[in-house]
Amino acid sequence: LLPITSPSGIVVIGTVFALVAGLMAIPRNEAGIAVIVLLVAGMVILIAQPRWLDDLDQQMNILRWKACGVLPEYNQENPQHVESRDTLYQNLSLFKSFDQYSLYGNGNVLFSFPDPITDEHEVHFIMGQNPRARSVLLLGGNPAGEISQLLKYPITKLVYVELDSGVTDILSNWAPEDCEVLYNDSRVEYVTIDGPRYVAQSEELFDVVIINAPEPSSAWENRYYTREFYNDVWCRLSPKGYMCTSLTLSVRLQDETARLGSSIYKTLQAVFPVVLATAGDTCFYFAGKKEAGLTFDRQTLFERSNSAGLENEFFRPEYFLGLDDIDSEKSNKVLGRFDEVDAPPNTIRQPVGYF
Repeated sequence: LLPITSPSGIVVIGTVFALVAGLMAIPRNEAGIAVIVLLVAGMVILIAQPRWLDDLDQQMNILRWKACGVLPEYNQENPQHVESRDTLYQNLSLFKSFDQYSLYGNGNVLFSFPDPITDEHEVHFIMGQNPRARSVLLLGGNPAGEISQLLKYPITKLVYVELDSGVTDILSNWAPEDCEVLYNDSRVEYVTIDGPRYVAQSEELFDVVIINAPEPSSAWENRYYTREFYNDVWCRLSPKGYMCTSLTLSVRLQDETARLGSSIYKTLQAVFPVVLATAGDTCFYFAGKKEAGLTFDRQTLFERSNSAGLENEFFRPEYFLGLDDIDSEKSNKVLGRFDEVDAPPNTIRQPVGYF
């Protein structure tokens, strides 16, 4: 019913059916029939007033986010709840704090915008492995910032896959200029389909596959971290292609975070001949074929990135020369920790990623 009405509308409709079922027991005299007609008519009038239902949804959302600590209890200017909608797949809520917006999906932060510093550093860090890539597959992520950064490279085809069109609808309302490339650039193909399904069904090959998936906190999200999914990604890579995904772990890699990071690392190793992992709170996994030339050598990455000749506001190729997360000693220590932890690969049938 969500495409037709709001959650409050669904509650009202359910209440109507419950009342009708209960009122069936009322004696079929004139008074009983009059009561039934009045109650049903009253509920229909409520349903027919979308503004009333929208106001109710708005107030319920504000109370919910105050309980979660996202919105302040008292009347403070920031952050502000500016939009919320329930799609077929999730509840999307947008908040504004000063000049920056944060989009939540089912209570989890999907991304913030505008955030050019993060967009530049993440995209150019990933593309530093192959600045000459011609085709890129972007699964999820922030189309308002990442796509424009990717298009600075000599890309001839960029496929952006996002199942929930509500994400781009909200972005179009609040960042229309940043979303123009999504619809108006001939190099960009926007596909509204489930990410793993697209990877399994597509016949195209890509030089780079960037996976912006939520943390594997349920069976749904965990699919992006399974051996079956990585097998499909392998089939979508060009002869020199590689993929990148990330997880929020910890610098110390203790117990649960170490087991999670190790499981995903071993899952990638079961599919790809070359797997690299960064140090730091966010672990970036690079995996690909031997011909991809994946490396964490600082000088090599600096030279590759510098050869692209891009003009950025916040990112410079010299960034690679001092990046601790790809320091060979630290990265090897992370891989050593992953190797020593007893964690099985993550699969559909054995989803250890979220257990």
